[in-house]
Amino acid sequence: MLKLNNIGVPKGATRDKKRRGRGPGSGTGKTGGRGHKGQRARSGGGMPPWFEGGQMPLNRRLPKRGFTNIFKKEFQLVNLDQLEVRFEAGAQVDASALAGVGLIKHVGRPVKLLGRGTVAKSLQVVVNHASKTAVAAIEAAGGSVTIGGRLMDPVPAAPGTPQTAAAAEPVAEPVAPEDTPAEASADAAVDAPEDAPEDASEDAPEDAPEDDAPEDAPTNE
Repeated sequence: MLKLNNIGVPKGATRDKKRRGRGPGSGTGKTGGRGHKGQRARSGGGMPPWFEGGQMPLNRRLPKRGFTNIFKKEFQLVNLDQLEVRFEAGAQVDASALAGVGLIKHVGRPVKLLGRGTVAKSLQVVVNHASKTAVAAIEAAGGSVTIGGRLMDPVPAAPGTPQTAAAAEPVAEPVAPEDTPAEASADAAVDAPEDAPEDASEDAPEDAPEDDAPEDAPTNE
């Protein structure tokens, strides 16, 4: 009876390894099946698989497009409908909690929240990134979304949504009071220097000579 422990190998399925360089009687003696000289007969010789005899190989003939962004960030994606099914109302949803319910695999990699589906539970979500649709749905259900350790800014209301009276009224900016003419003149008088000279003539030296000509100069008669 044929069983797993007595199944034999079919005839011809296995062959002995070819023994090279064992004399002329083995069939592969002397040159060991490599032939006489040439590139393929040398140690380390031969051509790579892409070699095409010297013509331009296929990998160089085909056009190239794009590049690989070495700064690319890959996020682990989580949607609203998944949070609705796996978490209770008021739960704290972070990377550890998401990994605990099997929504993500790596706790140390960034997580992004997307807006597929709906959520009716109040959840405190802490992720690295979130779409505006997901943030609006979480906040509408009474929850909050924290992005990278900071609270996500509230999503602005859609056009046509009624606003409250406080939000609709513009806030007046404070206006600095202007000085009256009397106050301006008084300030100018205070700023004027007190020790300014009254007359330029007072600055002249008192002992300046009246005439530079010598007194005993000879006269021409």
